[in-house]
Amino acid sequence: MPTKRLPAYAEFLKRLRAGLPAGCQLSATMLLDWSGSVDLPAVMAAVDCIVPQFYATIAPAGPSVERLVAGGELAPVIARLGEHRPPYRIGLPTYEQCSLFNADGSLLGRCCPLAVESALAAGAQVRHAVAGDEHIVELVCPEPLTIAGVRLAAGSRLAIGIPTPAGLGRQLQTVQRLAGAHCLGICLFRLPDGAATHTLSLAQVAAAAAARSGRRNSRRWRVPMATAGR
Repeated sequence: MPTKRLPAYAEFLKRLRAGLPAGCQLSATMLLDWSGSVDLPAVMAAVDCIVPQFYATIAPAGPSVERLVAGGELAPVIARLGEHRPPYRIGLPTYEQCSLFNADGSLLGRCCPLAVESALAAGAQVRHAVAGDEHIVELVCPEPLTIAGVRLAAGSRLAIGIPTPAGLGRQLQTVQRLAGAHCLGICLFRLPDGAATHTLSLAQVAAAAAARSGRRNSRRWRVPMATAGR
């Protein structure tokens, strides 16, 4: 929903909520740029809980990037939500996200559900890989390839971001530290073709953050680094 249309959206949610059976609750996800809108309180008042989505927010300028999935706007958005009374949960990503680029580096598409494994299996080659709170793998198509049903020309490049346990742990600690009295916890979002979204209370967030802080990061995938390089 475009930010400029929030008043109409708030009215729609208000009518929808009024028509629900007794005992039903209504929640809605929100784009991060809504947090600066004067119309956000009306939307929040129309639902039982709002969930800012800290994912799929980045339009990378090129395939060599440092971040694709995880949102870095936790602190300012949580601060703005804390100014309003209605409850909220923080929506965090736990899935891979791929952006596609033409051979000249221009953006072809973003937020594509393509995984490193499927790209490698189709014949893509690793060009560059960076490990961190979010692992980034840049791949190139040496010839025309079809990856998970997506047809790519020779020279096309893919940048795939994978959130890591360590990065997610730091996000949990940030939510625990900054969340106010009206924060109900977090939602961990998965790809739509797989597992369901998981909701954690603040108590569960605190336990998960404490458990993660004492562990070393681990990878759930392996990249043939011998093929990486510029």
